Amino acid sequence: MRQPPPTEPAPPVTGTLRLLATTDLHARLRGYNYPAGEEDVEVGLSRAASVIARLRASVQGGLLLDNGDFLTGDMLGDQAFDAARRDDPNPVIAAMNALRYDAAALGNHDFNPGLPALTAAMAQARFPILSSNVLTRLGRSPVEDSTLAVPWTMIERLAQDGRGVLRPLRIGVIGFTPPQIMQWDRHNLEGRVIVRGILEAAAAWIPAIRAAGADLVVALCHSGIAPADPAVPGSEDVGLAVARAGGIDALVLGHRHRVFPGRDYAAAEGVDPVAGTLAGVPTIMPGCWGRHVGRIDLALDWDGVRWRMTRSVSACHKIADRRADGAIRSLAHHNPDILRATDRAHRRSIRETARPVGSVDMPLTSYFAQLGRSRAIELVARAQRICVERLLRGTPDAKLPVIGIAAPVRCGGRGGPENYVDIPSGEVTLGQLLTLYPYTNRIAALKASGGLLREWLERSVSAFHRIAPGATNALLIDPRFPSFDLDLADRVGFEIDLSRPPRYGPQGQLLDARAWRVRDLRFLGKKVREDDIFVLALSEFRAQGGGGFPVGATRRLELHSSVEVHDAIRDLLGTGQAIRFEKQAFTFTPMPHTSVNLLTGPGSIAHLRDLAGLSIGAPEQLPTGFVRLRVDLASDALETADTGR
Repeated sequence: MRQPPPTEPAPPVTGTLRLLATTDLHARLRGYNYPAGEEDVEVGLSRAASVIARLRASVQGGLLLDNGDFLTGDMLGDQAFDAARRDDPNPVIAAMNALRYDAAALGNHDFNPGLPALTAAMAQARFPILSSNVLTRLGRSPVEDSTLAVPWTMIERLAQDGRGVLRPLRIGVIGFTPPQIMQWDRHNLEGRVIVRGILEAAAAWIPAIRAAGADLVVALCHSGIAPADPAVPGSEDVGLAVARAGGIDALVLGHRHRVFPGRDYAAAEGVDPVAGTLAGVPTIMPGCWGRHVGRIDLALDWDGVRWRMTRSVSACHKIADRRADGAIRSLAHHNPDILRATDRAHRRSIRETARPVGSVDMPLTSYFAQLGRSRAIELVARAQRICVERLLRGTPDAKLPVIGIAAPVRCGGRGGPENYVDIPSGEVTLGQLLTLYPYTNRIAALKASGGLLREWLERSVSAFHRIAPGATNALLIDPRFPSFDLDLADRVGFEIDLSRPPRYGPQGQLLDARAWRVRDLRFLGKKVREDDIFVLALSEFRAQGGGGFPVGATRRLELHSSVEVHDAIRDLLGTGQAIRFEKQAFTFTPMPHTSVNLLTGPGSIAHLRDLAGLSIGAPEQLPTGFVRLRVDLASDALETADTGR
């Protein structure tokens, strides 16, 4: 095993070891909205850094950790991986160096730029970057594997016992990466790395860390929380199972962009969202984008032989909050060291995002994507479809009908009420394009039957709550489902019976094999039969099963060219031709005397005309910043989807 890198000396620990953590930064370094060209006080490591400084000052000798997905996801970080700039200092690593992080784990999105770019960025870090389950060579057991990154590191502190004597305190920190990277980034990783399951790696490595002399073990696990041990193969929520595996004194989670402890998770067996523990293990999940800094305080006692943890406190600290009128109030100031470390990349990002890439003659928004009305999502799906149609020319599958599949990447949820696409008609800049699709995902193609297409859409529309006939003001969307799993299909129309139970759960697990919500499924106005054959044009992430979609019954088509999704969007926008949009993707089966509530962004009020044909109540501004719209499901309030183009 490679020796973990050494760490710099730190002040002694006096009774309490403080662990501070960030996760899912996604290169949000400065709290700046590049597409809009304005400050965003609600996000950013530069402001989180002032919270970190305050928490460090009150309890010395602690650790600062990051739990992955730090390198990509915003213009500032993504630009660093352009081929011409890979030798420049990576702004994310520069900022983390300036803050003196003690360790970080690799998340799934950190692999998006490819292994050469990732390893070059890792080489700039003055702190160990960890992953115990991503391998370059498989050994007979995990401890005999050759790992891509350092699997764990030992951080040493001096701690004061009850008599004031300074004694060594050794903290082992281990990193776990989602093994699903082999699906989501297959084109970057296949044949280059191997993965083990998180629980398999933990079972071997944690005893080894203890045997190496660790007094405490801290796990950085880029995974979420399921309410029970995961029964779904390939679960992305193994945090509780890791806590139950034993041997861990503190756990940092992420990936789901949620906050724990807090209201994002309900109490369940082994899950205490008030105390901040999983199976009794102190645990934090500090949101995303630098909005929160997680804290675990471990009270230590020297028993004459070793250090023992006697009690713990877990919390997440916000960098901003909302007033009663929905306005955002900053609770933190910028850290000048982060601003200096990222200044050059920041100015370059501002220039790049302002560059025109095309134009549209109608506004593109995602405010009503969850009602099946979003020109923004339709544009992405169409761009993918046109790209696949071109790449299939001259192949045996060239005459098959192609359906573009896309989901709203920015549609409120955990991203907040400003997290929507809102592109006005006219010139479109690169920054605005990246709000449509920010990820470095390639376009893929799957051959699927009409029956599979229906199954796919059932997975998608399981995001809607079951609505009882006669219910009023029922919440339409189940918040356990992220908006980016609500796939919409280009040139496809159908009806959703909300009185039926959902067929799938939030992780894509089959809940009820008899539940069918999708009715009257049509392609270009023609009824879809079970044995019809289509080609689905979609992102590589989705084609590899991302989101738990039923890809098993599909056949992958090899596209003899690699096209990124945002490049296909740019090509479509750059044609200068007028784009005709559909009226809507789906409708709801009429339900007399029944209404539902949709939560959307305040910017939606300027686009209510896009809901022509629906009966909606007056928009209601909520203290959370969202707007609530009441939608009437009575038969005279709904109109039929128009897909006969």
